[in-house]
Amino acid sequence: MKKIIMAKEIIYLLNQNDLPRLTSISGNIDIDYIKPYVKMAQDSNLKTILGEQLYKKIENDFESDSLAGDYLTIYDEYIVDMLVYYSAYYLISFHNYKISNNGILKASPENQETIDNLDIEKIASKYLQLGASVELRFNQEKHKYNIPELQSKNCGDANSGSYQMNWFL
Repeated sequence: MKKIIMAKEIIYLLNQNDLPRLTSISGNIDIDYIKPYVKMAQDSNLKTILGEQLYKKIENDFESDSLAGDYLTIYDEYIVDMLVYYSAYYLISFHNYKISNNGILKASPENQETIDNLDIEKIASKYLQLGASVELRFNQEKHKYNIPELQSKNCGDANSGSYQMNWFL
């Protein structure tokens, strides 16, 4: 008999309208389609930037709707923007491809022209650069906030290597 393992409920640190509000992503895109890319950004970028302790604090307070003080300030001024831009980067990078039993398929909508991969990479790269610039600003300004988790060695720093830029010649 196979065991069924229940996964922990995923807490998405964005509101439903954050991606369409801050990017060129359409507001009528299915939210369930976006969720894996938000999770990628949270796990791959945000946890590294904030460190495990601060990430958990923000996640718990967000879930209980109790973000306040400097935690609310860094959420509003940095975390939402970083998460939106990094999520958009992942969404655009993987958007055209679906994996099925038939292999990896490329979506091609009817009556619309799809752009080539180089253009997709350029657009995705713009969002990666935006996320990196907010991350850099956060790392430069985080000392202004009275947040104990920012003082811990587990908190990301400007040398963490989380932010990166793609070069296009």
